[in-house]
Amino acid sequence: MSCFINNILNEIKSLNQNKYDMEILKKLNKEIKKFKVKLKFEYYNKSPFNEKDNEVISIIINYVNMFENYRSKIFILSSLGVEGFYQAIPYIVSIYKSFVSDIYEKPMDEILLLHICDTISKIKSKEHINLYKELLNLPVTPSIVSIINMIDIMKLTELDEDVFNLIEKENKIPNLWVGELNETDKYWVSQTALEYISNKNDKNYYYYLKKFLNPEKLEWIVFSKSKYQKINYIDCYKKYVDIAKKGISRLDV
Repeated sequence: MSCFINNILNEIKSLNQNKYDMEILKKLNKEIKKFKVKLKFEYYNKSPFNEKDNEVISIIINYVNMFENYRSKIFILSSLGVEGFYQAIPYIVSIYKSFVSDIYEKPMDEILLLHICDTISKIKSKEHINLYKELLNLPVTPSIVSIINMIDIMKLTELDEDVFNLIEKENKIPNLWVGELNETDKYWVSQTALEYISNKNDKNYYYYLKKFLNPEKLEWIVFSKSKYQKINYIDCYKKYVDIAKKGISRLDV
């Protein structure tokens, strides 16, 4: 774990050493001075902006387009995680799409994708159902769990089928996780999607949920041969069984 943390710190350090991006950031901060905000290259768990500051969206996106480093883009975009900033969604989704197809490879990339999805989920836009549908139909990574949880909270039932279709699919994970304990994360989206369906308390899903009481019979659950293979199967099966039992117990069948 300490090695992983050191790698992240080194990534951030290299980001701060990107002189070009630092110059762009200075110009951006000068332009948004009227909002009494000064941005840094870091993830904003809480945005420094308010919904009334929506004119800042176009300013931020304009400057994000100038950054060279994709980490710079994602860190600064995270400042737009404000409920009501729906105009930012199309651009943020485009960053996710290009990242998954052209960049995604390392564990650090998964953290950055989670930053993107968390930013989208904080905006809570009902204006972009089709873009959420598009996200769910991409080769998703564990980060998309944040979007599924948002869909659940917002009761966007138009996307039920798209979430359901993720249950019997693996999601992408960094290559370094294959054959390791982290390999179980390739079913994280699947398990979250199953929980989403289970939470609906819909009797129509009763027999489907029952299949997951015996996940060892589901041939699509496969782990790489390694010293962790057995424990990965045990851990993965347990999660499916727990979700299924909880869902079935709520149904009066």
